[in-house]
Amino acid sequence: RLISYDCLLALKKLVKEKKRFNIVYADPPYKAASQLQEILLFFDTYPVLNPGGVLFLEEAAPPLLDPQNVTLNSLHFVDSRTFSRST
Repeated sequence: RLISYDCLLALKKLVKEKKRFNIVYADPPYKAASQLQEILLFFDTYPVLNPGGVLFLEEAAPPLLDPQNVTLNSLHFVDSRTFSRST
């Protein structure tokens, strides 16, 4: 399912619909860097991902969010990769 909608509004709607996913790719606008931690904490709090599910959270390069500095309860950080610099 592809959803082209504000990320946090879409997530709240999915929780209400009790939808769960194996893979989620979230690509908020690069200028909305303040939402990155909010999105990460949302996924950590609400059951949007199935057990073993994967969250890909894209952000500008260089990274603004260090997921290792965010306290998570149900998610765990696996990897971060930089492919190019965002302008």
